[in-house]
Amino acid sequence: MRRLWTRQRARHSQSGISMIELLIAGVIMVVGFLALIGLVVTAIANNTRNRLDTTATMLDLMVVEAISSQAPSVGTISLTDCAGNTWNLAQQAGTGATLAGTQIDFSQAQSSVPTDYYMNWAVCNGGTTVNALYDVRWNVQALGTYSRLVTVAAKLKGSSSGNKYYALPINLRATVGK
Repeated sequence: MRRLWTRQRARHSQSGISMIELLIAGVIMVVGFLALIGLVVTAIANNTRNRLDTTATMLDLMVVEAISSQAPSVGTISLTDCAGNTWNLAQQAGTGATLAGTQIDFSQAQSSVPTDYYMNWAVCNGGTTVNALYDVRWNVQALGTYSRLVTVAAKLKGSSSGNKYYALPINLRATVGK
């Protein structure tokens, strides 16, 4: 009889989960899910910033390619964005947007950038609906008779450098010509 009573007593002491154990397990799960949600939000923000960086880089490359495809004697080159805006790209050496060291200075008001050395390029979402506007500026410096140093930068309009969810301006420098 004593053995039976000992078995039943051992069975009752481990027969279930107490409320405190459930509470601790629940708190651990909530903390884990909150950390997981934080990771997902950060991943989405990084993906958005990478997409903006890629678009800005492609705009920089487009300007460099357009300038490098023309002889320096050609005055301006015209490009049209998806919203139907036509932009002229001047390529006169020795002028353009102000440089801060080796990068385009976006602290300069766009209205004080020489005409045809900036554009507000519209990026559309598959049609003519404007998805974003980029402030694109460039500077052209003479390196020799037939070669130029082109510095181009693109920045999402309305973004600030202190905002971690928006990309910083993308600067691209290229030597074009012979």
